[in-house]
Amino acid sequence: MHPEIQEKKAGTCIKCGMELDAPLAESLALDSQSEGKQQDLKLLKLLILSGIIAIPVFFTEMTPGLSSFLSGLGLKTSVAWINAGLAAISLFYCGAPFIQRAYRALLHKTLNMFSLIVMGTFTAYFYSLSVLILQALNKADKLIQGGVYFETVSVIITLVLAGQVLEGRARRRTKNAIQEILKLSPNMAIRIKEDGSEETIATKEVSIGDILRLRPGDKVPVDGQVTEGESFVDESLFTGEPVALRKHPGKKVMAGTINQRGSFLMRAEKVGSKTFLAEVIAFTAKAQQSRAPIQNRIDNIASVFMIVVLGIATLSFFIWLVVGTMIGLENSLNYALLAWVSTLIIACPCAMGLATPLSITVSMGRAAQNGLLVKDAETMERLSKINTLVIDKTGTLTTAKLTVSHIEVAADQDSHSILSMTASVERQSEHPLAEAIVTYAKERKAPLENITDFQAFAGKGAEANLNGKTVVLGQADFLATKINSASSLLEDLKNRAKPYQEKVQTVVFVAIDGVPAGFLSLSDTIKPQSRQLIAAMRDRGIAVWMATGDSQESADAVAKDLNISHVLARCLPEDKLQLVARLKKNGAKVLMVGDGVNDAPALAAAEVGVAMASGSPSAIESADVSITNNNPLSIVKLLGLARKTVSNLKQNIFLAFIYNGLSVPIAAGLLFPFTGILLSPMVAAIAMMLSSLSVIFSSLRLKNTAIV
Repeated sequence: MHPEIQEKKAGTCIKCGMELDAPLAESLALDSQSEGKQQDLKLLKLLILSGIIAIPVFFTEMTPGLSSFLSGLGLKTSVAWINAGLAAISLFYCGAPFIQRAYRALLHKTLNMFSLIVMGTFTAYFYSLSVLILQALNKADKLIQGGVYFETVSVIITLVLAGQVLEGRARRRTKNAIQEILKLSPNMAIRIKEDGSEETIATKEVSIGDILRLRPGDKVPVDGQVTEGESFVDESLFTGEPVALRKHPGKKVMAGTINQRGSFLMRAEKVGSKTFLAEVIAFTAKAQQSRAPIQNRIDNIASVFMIVVLGIATLSFFIWLVVGTMIGLENSLNYALLAWVSTLIIACPCAMGLATPLSITVSMGRAAQNGLLVKDAETMERLSKINTLVIDKTGTLTTAKLTVSHIEVAADQDSHSILSMTASVERQSEHPLAEAIVTYAKERKAPLENITDFQAFAGKGAEANLNGKTVVLGQADFLATKINSASSLLEDLKNRAKPYQEKVQTVVFVAIDGVPAGFLSLSDTIKPQSRQLIAAMRDRGIAVWMATGDSQESADAVAKDLNISHVLARCLPEDKLQLVARLKKNGAKVLMVGDGVNDAPALAAAEVGVAMASGSPSAIESADVSITNNNPLSIVKLLGLARKTVSNLKQNIFLAFIYNGLSVPIAAGLLFPFTGILLSPMVAAIAMMLSSLSVIFSSLRLKNTAIV
């Protein structure tokens, strides 16, 4: 399970002997696990054959009554030779995959878990075969009388095969996040031809600029923009939100999302590997094939551990042989052989090899399902140590989209009418404020009427004629030049607007035929999840800094609303970078969250950088994590998942090391002088398999564990 070891076709790792992760290109194919399933089937067939062989060998050698019965018939020697033949099939045919993996490791001058298995089973088999041959030649002395272990060989091969089958299936279960995402990509699409007719084509044949039809229930085949029609689209795959989003002309749609109610046409803008769905899959696959730093430490320990185990097994063999002979222990070579084989088998470090990769694979898939794209395994480890959050304001804590928050009118005016007239004038303007007002009017179904004599005054406001009335809107000072100077209404409206201006909201005043009629207040709305995010950080003892390029007044207003005590306003990119550097120098483990170009340097410098997927490409490229749903509360899930992952990883490592630490001395015979019990190689094989399964099931718990 060394992701950095890859080959062009299916194979096994030269370091640990386990199944190689597929190359990244293969992992993006819908049938990427087909070879793995074929390998599982092959191992299952070998397991069945080995099991069939093991049953008669085990019972004829290990059942006293049956053994005596065969001896009485004079068949014991014949049965022993039959068992030798059956055990040979089990070892050299059913165990061939293990022999090949051990041989490859030997060629590369290394040891792996299969090296120990092969050494143990080969020793047991050839020793037993030697006993049979010597007995047949009447040359067996009392040192090696009677000790044959063909049942040990066949049962161990069966148990190891069973463990490999279970591990293979469990490993494929951990990777089903990518497979589930892949299933959401439709194979076919409906394209509108130039003559208006429709044709069904393969999704891979869709080109940029093609017009596609989406019917209710269809999956969106590529990324694009709605050109005609209206519907609701389920984007929970990327956002994690269960509520479908309304789509109308101009709105973006993404591959893999599901059209629910209406029918619409869309223009293809990104196809193939350029779609957001493909990027999500590639991102997750690459992350699953990365390695946490702790895995490298475990690998180093495991490589030393195997050499130590081989030394312990060899030492125990000679101690049993020499000491047993000295004290007159009958069949001392048999005891020595049992200790040697049991120690090698039980100490196979497969649990160590599984401890980290499975946890990382499960957690990366879980992150992707929650709209979190994590670049590599190392990021998860760093995330678990975060104690300081530096977060941008606009687009991260706020929506970065102005909207009308309040309408105030004079005594004889109607707010709906003022909104309609203002939006009708602003419809001719290209100012961002105008777009916000027009959008708000459409949402409130305020009628938009035709205007004449439109004039825009840069940085001041606009003027137009609407149904014979002169409508002026803009700043208060601009309106003062267009109205009756004797009117006190403007001063009254200015006083009523002050509370909104103090909250750093933008105010647009409106006058009709020279008489002030009211004002509209616009604000960059704080995301509703932002308050929950800051509260959650505070509960976890994480210090929060808000760093923004906005004015001090705007920053203070948002900080006060969200209860953020550390604020840095008017930040240039280098200011945010210096803040992160200063915090790190003081020992902080910094998580930086942003979405703009000005955030990119700080994102790269932080312990972990998190970018909103709606942000700039440079911010996303600089970050370690991308949040596809643009929900700041996902940061809480991210930290929770990292904490759970590292905790699970440590539990797995603990299980693996405790198992090996306790089992090796017992297998070597440490308890024999006190209890008279020497561990059977078959029991050792069962224990080895159970240790691996304990790590597998511990990792799979991450699939359903709450991560908030």
